[in-house]
Amino acid sequence: MGPEPEMGAQVGEQSENDAGEEEGVEQIEATDSLSQEDAQRADAQVRAELATRGVEGEGIEDLFEPEEAGTKAGPAPLRLSAHFVLSEFHCKDAQRTPVPAVAIPALLRLVRDVLEPMRGKFGTCTVHSGFRTDAKNAEVEGADQSQHLYHRTPADVAADVTFASGSPSDWAAEGERLLPQGGVGRYETFVHVDNRQGQARWKGTGVS
Repeated sequence: MGPEPEMGAQVGEQSENDAGEEEGVEQIEATDSLSQEDAQRADAQVRAELATRGVEGEGIEDLFEPEEAGTKAGPAPLRLSAHFVLSEFHCKDAQRTPVPAVAIPALLRLVRDVLEPMRGKFGTCTVHSGFRTDAKNAEVEGADQSQHLYHRTPADVAADVTFASGSPSDWAAEGERLLPQGGVGRYETFVHVDNRQGQARWKGTGVS
């Protein structure tokens, strides 16, 4: 049986596509984390892209939290907020493709307006899926118009997450409170949140 939209929600074509993601996305990506070296390289690519093209007139120093001191092992990670770093959202493909610079402002909004408050309520957050390239999205059988494709929808981005306490129902309810406009999808083991324009609510079946 396919996924059904939540009662009373405005559900358009995009949210139906998100709800139709096949099983396996969470497990594939949760077991495929970036190494420190990969994370540093991807962060460096983002820095270079930001410096070269600029994003919405903001400088690099305005986009991130104050940096921690680096170590002999390499520079400190680019920090989006008190508890989230950019590397958590890089694509987990073979190339470890970094988050597109043009999507950074939207990602900052998602982290600071939604994920940080949710972490404050439910504890440590695990980002199972952030940015995906087209190839990675096809590999995990993601939705064709998914907000995880940051390069296609840089003004509205997504994350699939779990927390240390609570349930997917709890997480989805809090996501809906924090995102009166935006997408919230409740799955059996995680919740999807995105900051698209317009409201979308859905329930996914299976594990992803």
